[in-house]
Amino acid sequence: MGVFALALLAMLSLGAEGAFWLGSTLAPQPVVAGNCAVLVLGYPSNDDGSPNSVQRARVAAGVRAVRRNHCDRIIVSGGAAHNARVEAEGMARLVLAEGVPASQLVIESRAQSTWQNVEYSLPLLDGFAHVFVASDPLHALRGRRYLCKQRPLWCDRVAVAPAYAPFARPLWNIGAVLYELHAWIRDRLVSRGAWGGSQTA
Repeated sequence: MGVFALALLAMLSLGAEGAFWLGSTLAPQPVVAGNCAVLVLGYPSNDDGSPNSVQRARVAAGVRAVRRNHCDRIIVSGGAAHNARVEAEGMARLVLAEGVPASQLVIESRAQSTWQNVEYSLPLLDGFAHVFVASDPLHALRGRRYLCKQRPLWCDRVAVAPAYAPFARPLWNIGAVLYELHAWIRDRLVSRGAWGGSQTA
């Protein structure tokens, strides 16, 4: 790999880390005293059904939010969107392994996209005074944005629980930031009627 390619990769990695750091520090993260629920956004399991580092990080962020805020419910959302494995089922095993009581865990196993993670989880979030969306920082903010769009009156009670560890997955972070940029542009086009259909990822 040439010097230029290495320099470009380093710049992209630092830029992605900066974006994730900003997302994790500037997003609303209040501390509340109960009457709250946490929604963990899905990510594909490995093809053999085993969990991966992204799932572990998202679940860990969700469990931290439950314990920090004394939340009553944690919802893991995600269907078999990218392989034969239901994302929510794999993440549910991680939640239970963290010691969260099964009575607090709800599995939403139909969603095929982030938009649907929110859409199908809304009935499970109804009645709570506070909602936390757990995922990597930029994805969690997108999930919050979708929740605000689907339930505008809930927006002031929705916060994020970002899963971020500096330089833990530098190459993955680059791809994630580029995808979130793509999603942001796509959502702007959808909202302006430039093309039809609902959000698909």
